[in-house]
Amino acid sequence: MKRLVLLSFLLLCSYITIAAEVNLDRILYEIPVGCSDEVIDHLRNLDQTEDILTELTMDTLTSACLKFKKPEESIKLMRSVINQIVKLEISEDADPNFVDMAYGIYSVTWFEPFFASGLIQEAENLFLENQRFFNQLKAEEKIQPHTELFGRHQFLLAHSEATNDKVYLVNGLRFLEATIPLNTVPFDKEHNLWLANLLFQVRVDLIATADELQDINLLVGNKYFR
Repeated sequence: MKRLVLLSFLLLCSYITIAAEVNLDRILYEIPVGCSDEVIDHLRNLDQTEDILTELTMDTLTSACLKFKKPEESIKLMRSVINQIVKLEISEDADPNFVDMAYGIYSVTWFEPFFASGLIQEAENLFLENQRFFNQLKAEEKIQPHTELFGRHQFLLAHSEATNDKVYLVNGLRFLEATIPLNTVPFDKEHNLWLANLLFQVRVDLIATADELQDINLLVGNKYFR
């Protein structure tokens, strides 16, 4: 199942300046297969900022980009990001849109170095820790529900690519399928549209997995693997 990270909903480019020829869409598009030297060089040469969340976001992207070319550096950098971001105190005057977007970038990239280096168990353990972290962020209304759900979906696809574990994938997709409708917000059309699109993609992934496994029970939506 081919994985393409499509994060136009984040619009992070509006908040973080990246050279025009190496924009955020290109970085995110290249991350699953490994970033080009041009992208890596641009990320390394960006001016440092005093805003810690912006700096952590840049480190997250850099780490994900280095996952194949410099795996040890990539893992060390991402572990540092994770250790800092879960302890970060967001000031009350911080732009809520930027905060949501920055955590959105983190949610779809933090696992890249671990899967690339075969550290599956560490990634799975961190996934559980991150879910508690994102649930706290949602409860504090620092992120939108679709931000965490989209990150969970990307993690499941990356996990499947790294392990070919269809049990983990199907159970995770089924959980998403049941959870997404519970996160709709009355009268918030844009948010609910994102959720509808994500739900559609989750069901497409389930159909693709059922076709791959030639298991018709997955299509009727009543089967979990054990």
